Amino acid sequence: ASIGASAKGVHLDVTDVDAWAELVARIEDTPRRLDALVNAAAIMEYGDLETLDMDSFRRVQRVNVEGTLIGCRACAPLLAKDGGGAIVNFSSTLAEVGVPPFLAYSASKAAILSLTRTLAVEFRQKNTPVRCNSIMPGRILTPMLQESERLAGHDIAGEAPDSPLLRELNIGQPADVAAMVVFLASDASRFVNGAALRVDNALSAGG
Repeated sequence: ASIGASAKGVHLDVTDVDAWAELVARIEDTPRRLDALVNAAAIMEYGDLETLDMDSFRRVQRVNVEGTLIGCRACAPLLAKDGGGAIVNFSSTLAEVGVPPFLAYSASKAAILSLTRTLAVEFRQKNTPVRCNSIMPGRILTPMLQESERLAGHDIAGEAPDSPLLRELNIGQPADVAAMVVFLASDASRFVNGAALRVDNALSAGG
């Protein structure tokens, strides 16, 4: 009910090409159109140059980067066929800030920045009516951040959005990011293409 009476949840392995094809086929079998694709699935493995094992590194790249690429490839034709649409890929401020324990995650999010820009140019050059942008969230109250903060000695689970602790740690809410997704998926951003928009309350600006 929280996602709307007409919304449907579908389990999807984002690294599975056939699963994406099946999902697209299911959409095509409905009377509705595909307006936007939001690639937000991601995992994180902790480790720096010395401690990160290669299997963990590859797993992060496979889910975060390959999953994004496969989703774009699967859905772009349907977005274009239905009259045009938008792709929103989730990057991160960690794509541009070096934090050693997040080596694999940071590398994957940097790749998504480049992937997004390249696809935006490709779509424009081919006159494909699809825009492709990325979002760079900062510190947002998600289970992933809660775990990393727990390892750092901060228990932020259950904190109210306006709590002093969250303000001190500069942690935003999922709704802050969702508002940017809605903007990039809508016609209000019809001339925004290939952009990387930060949602981080000045974190990457030095604040």
